Amino acid sequence: MLQTVTESAIPFSLDEFRDHCSISPDEREHDPALRRALYAAAVFVESKAGIRLRGSTLYDYFRGRPGPFRFLSGPVNSVSVVRDMTAGADVDAAAWELDLVGQWPSLRCLDDSAFDPANTYRITWAAGYPTIPHDLHAVVFLVGALYFENREAATPIAMHALPLSVSSILQGYGPRET
Repeated sequence: MLQTVTESAIPFSLDEFRDHCSISPDEREHDPALRRALYAAAVFVESKAGIRLRGSTLYDYFRGRPGPFRFLSGPVNSVSVVRDMTAGADVDAAAWELDLVGQWPSLRCLDDSAFDPANTYRITWAAGYPTIPHDLHAVVFLVGALYFENREAATPIAMHALPLSVSSILQGYGPRET
């Protein structure tokens, strides 16, 4: 069960988004709707791709030995602690490692004796991009503009699926099967 402990603000400028939507800086009456659309687009991209655009601290849980444990959201920057929730103590950091080899980071067990198969463990890790890749920035603005322009649930025109460019860019991010 993935839990968000902390997260920073979305790393996108309302002024840049206003410019993307071709709205004059003098037209501030649109700011609340622009802000909502931009935030919703960032959250959509995060959930659709399994990534964190903003710095976040996350918890996840597993039972027994991590063999290996695959993180559900990234990019994974660091693991701060693996806690044995049943025993109420931290697992020695020498018993596990953050494995960055492969398609997606995982937590690898280095000492089987440090993990009890009957116990539940909680991993605390930091995730998020220090700098947003340009293609993700473009996707957030594209989706945000769609949200801004289509604010009502009912419209006189037919609504369509997201542009193929959104899906094709997002599939290059997030957890993948190895």
